[in-house]
Amino acid sequence: MTQFRGIHKITIPIPFPIESVNVFLLEGPPLSLVDTGLRDAASLETLWQAFARIGRKLEDLERIYITHGHLDHFGLAQTLVRISGATVFVHQQDADKVTHESLKSLEEEPSLLGMFLEEAGLPSVYHNYIRQEFLSIVNTFSEPVPEVATFPDGDEIACGDRKLRVVHLPGHSVGQVCFFEPGERLLFSGDHLLPTITPNPLLDLEAKARNGYQSLKTYLASLEATRALDAFHVLPGHGDVFSCPGSRIDAILQHHEQRSLEVLRILENGAKTKWQLCQELFCQLEQREVFLGLSEVEGHLELLEEKGAVNRQCAGNHLMFCRT
Repeated sequence: MTQFRGIHKITIPIPFPIESVNVFLLEGPPLSLVDTGLRDAASLETLWQAFARIGRKLEDLERIYITHGHLDHFGLAQTLVRISGATVFVHQQDADKVTHESLKSLEEEPSLLGMFLEEAGLPSVYHNYIRQEFLSIVNTFSEPVPEVATFPDGDEIACGDRKLRVVHLPGHSVGQVCFFEPGERLLFSGDHLLPTITPNPLLDLEAKARNGYQSLKTYLASLEATRALDAFHVLPGHGDVFSCPGSRIDAILQHHEQRSLEVLRILENGAKTKWQLCQELFCQLEQREVFLGLSEVEGHLELLEEKGAVNRQCAGNHLMFCRT
């Protein structure tokens, strides 16, 4: 239970380094869930128990609101649809992740992922591992939701006597949304804003190829848009509920400013590939963390190139970056 009437925070264990994910049960009506957890026994059992504590059943669920298309937030959705017949809502730009349509690009040859990893200078031994590991995790811990409804930025969700406004705040994911209730100044933030962890603005290769999407630049702009909402209480996708998000926004902005300076410092020693920068910035990355590290490196290089602080040059199939 949270301190907010009719809103129940449910913390679900997950077998990833972050250890748990928060979903929120909204009594409504309609009875709704913000995010779902993974498709696994622990998520399902935790939800059964949480519903029972307020005298409800999973069969009573009417709506599922997905903050973004990452599997710890939507993985159990289709299981819940089969149990309850609930409607799943997601932003249009993340719908392909929830339906698994986005996985098709990984099966193409040459894939956008393969070309990016080659350009980044990543040793070829990693390429197939990253693709297969990603596919394996997604298919193990999530199930495609064939039918989804989409909500646009600014849409309103009725939930009892509350109205939640859909706020599109891309960056961590291209279709990341938050739900804002202005009366109590509540913000369901998904992974956009977390109390202690700095969210990774994940590279979206399809969006980048389609319209030049820059995840970190977009994320930083979304943080400023979040400040303008004037939320007071934040109900995040991971960690504890917290208040006064302005200081957290400042800390994240400062973190990324320092990270850009670190990239420039490394480049003082000569031109580097993205992979070389990644290795120097993040020591001892596990294989499953390589794409996360490369996403952050890519974001900072894009910012620095735009400022004229960094140049790129081709070296065979790789890109090298140096200070101007």
